[in-house]
Amino acid sequence: MKKKTILMLILVFIFLNVLLGIGIMYYDSTYVHMEKIYMQIGVAEKVGINVDSDAIYFGKVYPGGGSYRKIKITNNFEIPLQAEIKLEGNITPFVSVSQNNFIIEPGQSEDMTFYAKTKTNSLYGNYTGNATVYYTRVLPFKFFN
Repeated sequence: MKKKTILMLILVFIFLNVLLGIGIMYYDSTYVHMEKIYMQIGVAEKVGINVDSDAIYFGKVYPGGGSYRKIKITNNFEIPLQAEIKLEGNITPFVSVSQNNFIIEPGQSEDMTFYAKTKTNSLYGNYTGNATVYYTRVLPFKFFN
């Protein structure tokens, strides 16, 4: 009886390891590309505009004020990709994106708008962070996307 139990535990252990390995390989094969875009907004007594294009600069706004910036992302790969945007940094509570988790066909471009709206009680200062765009393969079953 003990031999059957030990054999069953070994088989379950092997099965779980194989399943875990397949899951890791499958997940790893979906990642294609990533772009990190710096973002900044200033809360101040005066309004200021920054038109530099090396990042998403919202300029300076009054507390409770806002701004927006448009960017274009392009799928330069030969396969459809899913784009997912994740925000980080102390600017995050102020920023929203016009669209997220969408599919871009090969050669297609998508215009996106980043909105920044500060709170009326926001402290003066600079708020910064990153918008990271993760590009992954479109999986064959909608359930997995």
